[in-house]
Amino acid sequence: QKDLDGDGRLSLAEFTRTDSPRGTEHWTGQFQRADVDGDGFMNLEELKAWHTGDSDKRHTMLSLLQSADRDGDEHLSAEELANARHFFEQGSAEDIAALHDMKRWIEHHEL
Repeated sequence: QKDLDGDGRLSLAEFTRTDSPRGTEHWTGQFQRADVDGDGFMNLEELKAWHTGDSDKRHTMLSLLQSADRDGDEHLSAEELANARHFFEQGSAEDIAALHDMKRWIEHHEL
């Protein structure tokens, strides 16, 4: 229904074409999170991940990892994991937003 040109993927313009009261800015952010390969289009797999909440989960986990990974090795050590709670309690707005996303995801999936 949204794929106006029938190419099997959604452009930002196709995705943000909505009557939703949330507005274009909200949907643009959703699109950017879901466009995992960064090609400017949402393919079927990306759309499925967005629809099920998996793209939010991925974004949240990457944000949490980047914030807690103090040495930048893209792995969390036991020490980094132990320190993560303190870091997030005093973290940036982005860290707090990541935690909020994770809580929303947990509530959505009733975990």
